[in-house]
Amino acid sequence: MMSGLDTVANNPTRNSKFQCESAKDYRHRLRNRAGEILGGEHRTSHCGRRRCSEVVSVHKTKTGACFRGIATCGSIWTCPECAQKISQGRAEDVENLVSSHTQANGNTFMVTLTVGHGSQDELSDLREFLVWAWDQVVRSGKGKRMRDEFGILGYVRAFELTHGVHGWHPHLHILFLTRDLTPFEQWKFKRRIYTRWKEVASSAMTSKRIKVKNAEGEITSIKEVSRTALGGKRYINVDVKALDFQLAKNPAAAGQYISKWGSGAEIAKGMQKRSKGRSIWQLLDDADHGDKQAAHLFHEYAKVFHRARHLTWARGLREHYAMGEEASDEQLAMTEEMEAHEIEEGGEVFRFDPHSWIQVVRKRLTAQVLGAAMIGPDEVENLLIRHEIDLPEFKPEAYGPISGQLVRTPDYSGYVRTPKGTGSTKVLNQSHVRREMQCLKPKDKKEEAA
Repeated sequence: MMSGLDTVANNPTRNSKFQCESAKDYRHRLRNRAGEILGGEHRTSHCGRRRCSEVVSVHKTKTGACFRGIATCGSIWTCPECAQKISQGRAEDVENLVSSHTQANGNTFMVTLTVGHGSQDELSDLREFLVWAWDQVVRSGKGKRMRDEFGILGYVRAFELTHGVHGWHPHLHILFLTRDLTPFEQWKFKRRIYTRWKEVASSAMTSKRIKVKNAEGEITSIKEVSRTALGGKRYINVDVKALDFQLAKNPAAAGQYISKWGSGAEIAKGMQKRSKGRSIWQLLDDADHGDKQAAHLFHEYAKVFHRARHLTWARGLREHYAMGEEASDEQLAMTEEMEAHEIEEGGEVFRFDPHSWIQVVRKRLTAQVLGAAMIGPDEVENLLIRHEIDLPEFKPEAYGPISGQLVRTPDYSGYVRTPKGTGSTKVLNQSHVRREMQCLKPKDKKEEAA
């Protein structure tokens, strides 16, 4: 199924230089800019650029064209190309869940929760507070009583973020799966969530007493600390705008609601008229147009959300509907490559040797190559000639026939990061994770102060 973003090709941007920029060009351009901002050690800087085999090939798939033999970062936070693929996979997963729950005569409610914020608030503090507040809502005694009263089977929670005149604006998108509620019970459920969220936000100002013990386990003193970093700095307010509550009309609407971060339509907003609050992709687009402050904000955001989990499922929810194990972000980002591997005849359109591929990357023609591949190998060759790129030369005995499946299958091991137990892919060691984090640190004190 083609994504929403692929339907907005040739949608003009606000810069005349990109008036005829396609959706694929737009995502690839933002990905290149994200790699430049985050530095060479970050995995997004290698995504779609670095070879992980001796040959890079272009294949046709059911939905378009894709490369095989290049690194894939699988980051939903910093890579718009991977985010679009991951979001589509997550949306289909959630649609299956809601469809099964609807067939079991249950209701699905879409809820948005947020708090008041200001330009002086740090993004790390806001994220910490929202995570703490949500934990208080679902794990407290009142949360358990609310679960029993309304028959809450479980939830799916997503974290989203924008930036506006009042600074960072993080918010939670939640799907609550309940029993079939009457209209009055729905209204009561809405008021109960709002009341509980307001209570939790207000309690953030209170402090808790911690006992300080020595090496022998003896209590030496008692100190009071704030419950959250944000609560210790300023008053947390919640108003009516902090809550959005509505019944999901259908499974597709629920899937789009909870998984819209990174979706085609969401990223495409950067190509259109700007709203008061800018999404992460709009910040990245502004940074590519010379906005240094937007680049600094994107760098800060990438550091705070490094390796964070975007979608959280309630424990036991997937098992209840026999949905199986959840796919990792990296697996979803490589869906097209795996699909191309299954097409044995006529799937491959073109292939590049190391010399010709590095010229394609340097001239930022990856998206154009994919578009040309949809027409045929001759169009790809004409594209290379127009941009004065040397045509690739191959040894047939080393790389196999030009059509059909590759004799030498590209090795993706070591170039993607996935949880243990995912099969063919390999987990990168912690030293690489530390190097990736180091490239997100400010270079000097002046940058940190800014």
